[in-house]
Amino acid sequence: MPKGIYKRLIGKKSNHWKGGKPKCIDCGKELSGYGEFKKNQRTGKYFKKQNRCRKCFLKWQKLHPINKGKKFSEEVRKRMSKSKMGMLTGDKNPSKRLDVRKKISKALKGRKCPWMEGSRNHGWNNGSSFEPYSMDWTETLRRSIRERDHYICQLCGKPQGDIAHDVHHQDYNKKNCNSDNLITLCHSCNSKVNKNRDYWTKYFQSRKINIKKKICLQQ
Repeated sequence: MPKGIYKRLIGKKSNHWKGGKPKCIDCGKELSGYGEFKKNQRTGKYFKKQNRCRKCFLKWQKLHPINKGKKFSEEVRKRMSKSKMGMLTGDKNPSKRLDVRKKISKALKGRKCPWMEGSRNHGWNNGSSFEPYSMDWTETLRRSIRERDHYICQLCGKPQGDIAHDVHHQDYNKKNCNSDNLITLCHSCNSKVNKNRDYWTKYFQSRKINIKKKICLQQ
């Protein structure tokens, strides 16, 4: 028979079309796979596939009345404990040991992650980290700012330990090294402040105004 006479019927045009991939009954998200049953990789048994996505299923599981205050019998508990025997849980897990964790950190050091570099990174801000600082940005200036703030993070109140606190530019301008524009922050707060910059600029501006008001009232 010559080729090209019968066109292949794909998708909705096919007589065997069953509506495509199933969707979550709560949020309408498309679920993976067409089959009604799925094989468990660990046990090898087949189980009926859920009609909800993982997020909706976990919500449904918590709210379901069957699971509220459910108590298992001793036989079921023994079966559950037997099934988990030999698994690397709790202190048996070698990745919790200090020597193993050090080995893992050494192995991962210097590893390149191209999917997290440059503009692909979630914290990318048009290369602002490569912008140069002004000539006034020195160690003595940073130390004086820390001394002024009594070596305490001005957001969470954490005192400085072995690692020195960071000094942050409130207007995110690296060349503006005026003492009013600089503030002492711990490392975690400094990384938190680098996201959602519009909110934090307004926050620091209002903080400056409140400090000026307090100084005027004291005088």
